[in-house]
Amino acid sequence: MIVCRKYIVFIGVLVIILFGLFLFRKNIISYYQFSSYCGYDFGFHVYEKVEVDSVWRANDYFNAALVAQFEQVKSARYKKSNGDVFEVKYVEGDKKNIMSYSNLLSGSLEESEYEQVSESEFIGKYKEIKKIKFKFIRLNDGFLMSEYIDYKTDFIGDDSVSYYCNSDIGYFYKNIYKIF
Repeated sequence: MIVCRKYIVFIGVLVIILFGLFLFRKNIISYYQFSSYCGYDFGFHVYEKVEVDSVWRANDYFNAALVAQFEQVKSARYKKSNGDVFEVKYVEGDKKNIMSYSNLLSGSLEESEYEQVSESEFIGKYKEIKKIKFKFIRLNDGFLMSEYIDYKTDFIGDDSVSYYCNSDIGYFYKNIYKIF
């Protein structure tokens, strides 16, 4: 009778563990995929250095300001939906403040030498991992000069927090000099 109780308790605990694994299988699989991506593909990949003091092209104001804040960049241009081309330059002050940049109507995008493009896509078995890419492209031949890759995921738990490969928010900015 005692042996029978031990088997019942053992089977009960086993059922609870298997039920928990089944219930959280997406999180478990996504966690290991996220860890694998971070270990394999995260960070800067520099294929060729970018020329200093050049004009860049971006797909919107945010990305133009992102590029224009670096002292190695002369300015960044972007095109609005109405066709107007604007040139963004860092003037002075706090680089996180929008008032530190000039945003003036400019000529054309044709004078730009490089382009910064940002892309994101959901990957992984359950499409719960977001792959974020910042590409730096030479415009005259379309060559990918360098790229920055990061991954983001939201693990459901007590506090549903977003996780990135590097917890240091400034990692991108501290390492951007590698492309110049």
